[in-house]
Amino acid sequence: MLLNSSVLFGTPNYVLMDPIHGAISFFKHEKRILDHPLFQRLRYIKQTDILDFVFPGTTHSRFEHCLGTMYVAGKIFRKMVTGYLGHDSGIILKRDEVHAIQYLYACLRMAALLHDVGCLPFSHQFEDSTAGKKILKNKEIIKKLMSEMSTECLGQSLEHLTHEHYSVLCACRICEDVKDSSDFPFEVEDIVGMMEEAKCIPSESIALKVKSTIKLMSTVPALVEGYGQEEIIKILYSLFKDIISGEVDADKMDYLLRDSYYSGSEYGSYNIHHLIQNMFLGFDLISSNPWVGIAIGHKGLGAFEDFVYSRFRMYLQIYNHKTVVGFKWLIHEAIYEILQKTHYLSHIESALSDINVFKNFTDTYLWEAFRQLAIEKPNSACGRIVYRQRLPHIKAIKTQRDHDVDREKRKLANERNIRVISHHSSSKFSEINPNFDKIRLLTKNPDTGKREIDSIQNHSEFFHKFQNVLMTHFYEDPQFER
Repeated sequence: MLLNSSVLFGTPNYVLMDPIHGAISFFKHEKRILDHPLFQRLRYIKQTDILDFVFPGTTHSRFEHCLGTMYVAGKIFRKMVTGYLGHDSGIILKRDEVHAIQYLYACLRMAALLHDVGCLPFSHQFEDSTAGKKILKNKEIIKKLMSEMSTECLGQSLEHLTHEHYSVLCACRICEDVKDSSDFPFEVEDIVGMMEEAKCIPSESIALKVKSTIKLMSTVPALVEGYGQEEIIKILYSLFKDIISGEVDADKMDYLLRDSYYSGSEYGSYNIHHLIQNMFLGFDLISSNPWVGIAIGHKGLGAFEDFVYSRFRMYLQIYNHKTVVGFKWLIHEAIYEILQKTHYLSHIESALSDINVFKNFTDTYLWEAFRQLAIEKPNSACGRIVYRQRLPHIKAIKTQRDHDVDREKRKLANERNIRVISHHSSSKFSEINPNFDKIRLLTKNPDTGKREIDSIQNHSEFFHKFQNVLMTHFYEDPQFER
């Protein structure tokens, strides 16, 4: 079969317009996922929790972010495939080879689409709050949830629940609900197995598809034959997970541009087209520790550095803005207040232990709870959130040790004769260090002219220039009415 884009990746059935990526095309089987109530729930969860209290434009939802992540993940996979097979090169593919590429492409896009489907209200703030953490560690909730869902997708035991766990469980339920349709010829485990925290084993049939695809793109196809079914799936599924959630992934590639656009800033801007154009499927099947992963072409190193620095700047300037951090602290306190009310606690426990109820657990639900408590007690944390009463910011310091924070808090309280509270913010730079091997650099040997993979650290000083920044912000204690 002659190589061309429509044959390799199929012809989409629908299109929607997106302010970040333009026209996003999608297929019938993806529309079935989009129309499911558990996915429609994402329309009512903001991508950036409380950020719009400081940057008013950031009211976009997890729904459009997931669509964007699907689009970017698909573009990365297409580039990796065509980067080795070439465009219009006259390569003839067997029918089963084309089917293998189509199947992996579809599964990866759906896994990316579903990667945040279990996101909790206010994005990460519910699970980051002390009260939220406590309820997500409740053994009875975990037991009930796992008894209703297949333990194959998450393993036999969990000590605490996260949004990644709920994403896997929701993805399983959605795919199970739509898989009987004629336009959904996919095994649930093949899709969910690509997601973070998923423990399910992909189907036996996909092993042949995985091996067929790697052989097509490997410079030494015979090497692939030496690997068994489980090993070959493990190698490539590790790559798929990194494409969706890794150091340079579709998730971050979408939300940086999206959040930067809606915040009205330029901090998250980078050249996504140049970066994807220089992303390849890297191989090292000769060493004792076989590796298949993302390789950045040497010409794309600058674009990759820009991407990493853009993420760092977004955290420093936008996500961890001093007023935003204060409102995040207030959100945590407001969540604590509603969890003290028996009727709210009962409903939230029910939502977290039953996927059928989970579809109604959104930002909207918590906002209405906050509003009711604000009416009763305007000077509560709920009242301050509902009426947007920000915390007076006093000072911010780079955090070294916990006792430094305690000492500074006492000092500020004595100087100003007020009560002082503090809240941390973390701005991550990069995981790339001398031991990091998830991403490598694709170079050309000047002597032989052949492609080789090498450590990024050997070709860039950029990743030594910055470090993660942990800040502590101090605010005047609002002294709630409770």
